[in-house]
Amino acid sequence: MAFTGRAIDWFASHGVSVERIMTDNGSAYRSHAYRDLLRGRSISHKRTRPYTPRTNGKAERFIQTSLREWAYAQPFETSADRAQAMLPWLTDYNTNQPHSALGGKAPLSRVIRRTASTAPIASDTADPQPRFVAWPGSSLAQRPPQAAWA
Repeated sequence: MAFTGRAIDWFASHGVSVERIMTDNGSAYRSHAYRDLLRGRSISHKRTRPYTPRTNGKAERFIQTSLREWAYAQPFETSADRAQAMLPWLTDYNTNQPHSALGGKAPLSRVIRRTASTAPIASDTADPQPRFVAWPGSSLAQRPPQAAWA
């Protein structure tokens, strides 16, 4: 439940309002606390059909891709090593990897396009385009620091 609240807040901070959330029928998503969280934010809750993973195809596809390209792409010495490798992979997946469902664009491009016109212009620049700064020690040039604008 805390993750859902943080995710909704993250999207809101980037100008994206959440209208509905689709989940499976796990007990956590049927709880009164989860229902109250969504009601309190005027978000409708949709559930997938039981035992029908194709209903939630995009999430299922993401899980399979993450297993293939990150979790089992190489052997890791420890679970901590695997967890440390997740953030760079996830950032690349969302900022650089083209997705056919988005016309060959990366998922974060949808948020950037939406927020670029509404993001406040910093006093030290006249450039309204959002920018990312690199993660410390990162080999990739552009990474969002904790999903916040630089």
